[in-house]
Amino acid sequence: MNATITAELISQRWAEFSDAGRQYFDVPRASLWRHVERTRDALNAAYETARDDWARARGWTYSPRFWRDDYPVIDHCEGVVNSAKEVVGFITHAYAAREQLNAYAASHGLNVEFLPWSWYAPTKALAAMFAPRERAV
Repeated sequence: MNATITAELISQRWAEFSDAGRQYFDVPRASLWRHVERTRDALNAAYETARDDWARARGWTYSPRFWRDDYPVIDHCEGVVNSAKEVVGFITHAYAAREQLNAYAASHGLNVEFLPWSWYAPTKALAAMFAPRERAV
């Protein structure tokens, strides 16, 4: 994974984006909206880089055509595919406890691998990858 993209950096980008959004209501809007957009773009670039680096290290790529939602276990879902474009699994940035993610995996016949941190929301979400049991995670 890219050494410059860390949970701390993404947390900082979230804080900058949130601060910019709050400031939007306190000053002339045109110039501040550009600031909000810049901080949003910096945040998006940081977590897209973290996600892509993580997938690339495993020989996979992010799949934008993947969607699942089963809140709070499955949220901010991101699919990953292998070089043959076959779905390998999906990442969730969940607002649930590990036990809930383990129960979800067991009830759906999936393996679950907990990731070191969530690039989507490092201080708020728990990142995990779900994959079919016949695939090694």
